[in-house]
Amino acid sequence: AEKALNRLLVEHRMDRVMLDSRALFSATATDNDTRDAQRRKPRLPVHAVALGPRPLIRFIGHPELSANQPFLEPWIDKVSSWIKEGRKPFIFLHTPNNHYAPELAKLFHELLREQLPQVGMLPPWPITAEGGNEQLGLFG
Repeated sequence: AEKALNRLLVEHRMDRVMLDSRALFSATATDNDTRDAQRRKPRLPVHAVALGPRPLIRFIGHPELSANQPFLEPWIDKVSSWIKEGRKPFIFLHTPNNHYAPELAKLFHELLREQLPQVGMLPPWPITAEGGNEQLGLFG
């Protein structure tokens, strides 16, 4: 069934979401946020395969920022190769309570930039359409 799904997606130039919760499940759940995230998030095998032009990775990180790097490094290699192929990957990074999600995104970007300097610098945070201090919504 998975092969049939992948063929269908390739025919329509669409990508699957690649979920990576390994960093989350490597954490010892000593706080309520991590326990809740481990209870609610799936533990699935990781399929790091781009089927179309816009691969999408959903990475659920460890609550300690520094513990995420070994889990991010294979993605850095993969994303770098996809960019070199002309793909435009979308990376969705979050943590159990999302308080450190911006720092996790910065870490990912720094690691990617070390391997692929042409990615450029991140704009200052927070980013808004008007240049103020509010985060943009997902759809506008």
